[in-house]
Amino acid sequence: MKDYINLLKREQIELDKVIEKIRASLSNVPEGKLRVAHSNGTVQYYKRTSPGDMTGTYIKKKDIAEVKALAQKEYDRKMLSVYEKKRRIIDEFIQKYEKTDAENMYKQMNKDRKMLINPYEVDDETYRTLWESVKYQGKMFEEGQSEIFTEKGERVRSKSEKLIADKLYLLDVPYRYEYPIKIHGLGIVYPDFILLNVKKRKEYILEHFGMMDNAEYCEKAIFKINCYEKSGIFLGDKLMTTFETSNMPIDMRNFEKRIIALMG
Repeated sequence: MKDYINLLKREQIELDKVIEKIRASLSNVPEGKLRVAHSNGTVQYYKRTSPGDMTGTYIKKKDIAEVKALAQKEYDRKMLSVYEKKRRIIDEFIQKYEKTDAENMYKQMNKDRKMLINPYEVDDETYRTLWESVKYQGKMFEEGQSEIFTEKGERVRSKSEKLIADKLYLLDVPYRYEYPIKIHGLGIVYPDFILLNVKKRKEYILEHFGMMDNAEYCEKAIFKINCYEKSGIFLGDKLMTTFETSNMPIDMRNFEKRIIALMG
């Protein structure tokens, strides 16, 4: 629901631009109104300078620029009225809509009552808290596997995953590590990370492929990406990937830029 309000606010910005452009156009226009008539199969133009002047003064063909200016002025005035009316309607709607304050109804409840309710609308902060509080069982670690921990205190499987997790933590991006999901052709999988764009209320899967110089690993990576796409999770939309080889580690500066763009 919040997306609709954001769309309307963007519409307000576009309307303001058009209104400003029209007002600028109307600040330098000729006096009078245009009358268009037909005589012997030809179009004739007249300029009326007063309400009582029903005929007007004939405008010669060489003065077609004046004709166009008068026609544009009349059109601009009508469209200015239309756009200003749209702007007022959107303003009034947003004001009334936001006064309902549906998002804060849940936030203002006491903790014990919140535990009994599945809210329909929540503010961004509450939405994030609820998303991060989901309990789940991630993929088990094998005995003897290296113990690598992130700044957030989570155990991960590689130094590269720690770099990614720490960067996400530094950028204040909510994420789940190895949250189980079902994928066509793979069954239950544990993506490296699932990110949340709180403003858009949208999740993104982030898979890091860290052994791309290994032919067998590379084939499995491609197969996995294909399975994601068969499940409707496409690269550039809901799926983000990072790659590295033994000689080419992940570029964290580029990764940071991608995350900032994704969360914008």
